[in-house]
Amino acid sequence: MALDKEFFENLDKLKNFKTKPELNDFFDVINKLEKIGEEINDEGHKKVSGASKLIEQAQGLTKKLEDNKDEIATRTKTQKEYDAVYDCIDYLGNHFNTLN
Repeated sequence: MALDKEFFENLDKLKNFKTKPELNDFFDVINKLEKIGEEINDEGHKKVSGASKLIEQAQGLTKKLEDNKDEIATRTKTQKEYDAVYDCIDYLGNHFNTLN
């Protein structure tokens, strides 16, 4: 399943942090989740059961983000950025945890 416009709008609010070390781990996980999402789509089209392992990986990564979202959000500078971190993490949790 592809990520939608809502997610990318929130992620865009954090664009100033993409080159700063404060949120490197956050963006690394986001990149991994985007790749996994693309792979899940590919696996779904091929009707291969490898998608379940990818879904498990994605759910593990989203749990990691959810467990650390307070700490990640406090690395931002404005309320808008803080909220964007929460919105991105909540979206990813809902997105990947509904896959089976």
